[in-house]
Amino acid sequence: MNKTPTPLNILFIFAVLGVIVWGGLYIFMVYSFFDLKQQGVNTVVGAIAVDRIVKKEAGAGDILKSYFIKSGQEAPFISSVETLCKNVSVSCVIRSIDEGDTLSDVPVKPLHFVVGSSGSFDNIMKLLRLFELSSYPITVSSVNLSKTTSWNGSFELSLPVLIN
Repeated sequence: MNKTPTPLNILFIFAVLGVIVWGGLYIFMVYSFFDLKQQGVNTVVGAIAVDRIVKKEAGAGDILKSYFIKSGQEAPFISSVETLCKNVSVSCVIRSIDEGDTLSDVPVKPLHFVVGSSGSFDNIMKLLRLFELSSYPITVSSVNLSKTTSWNGSFELSLPVLIN
């Protein structure tokens, strides 16, 4: 008894193959990005690209410089983080600020800071989302959430600072 495949069977086979291929590509991309992030490659490569653009192209350099905070403007930036917290009804405390070493041959140094927060879960998640959507290249290194009487959060953030 010879059965020919129906269009529905063929469609099902292609759907299963499509899911397998897309799932494999997704997993590959996630792990590749994670490996680069772990090695800090994106920061170094980005900083080198910034240096080349700033040195070679004056117009592009001015636009790119506006993307970063400049050395000496860290305090107003931290103040804007505190204002952002108030805008989403979260009480925040900057627990620590650490300025990293300048990367060799690039005019960028990392600024690491820890923000402690307290408020509702939704508002703390809003704050985290605003950090991620910021016009500055903020990296969220770690997030810790806990609940006692209210939700408490601790965010480890870093941001490249352009050295003048």
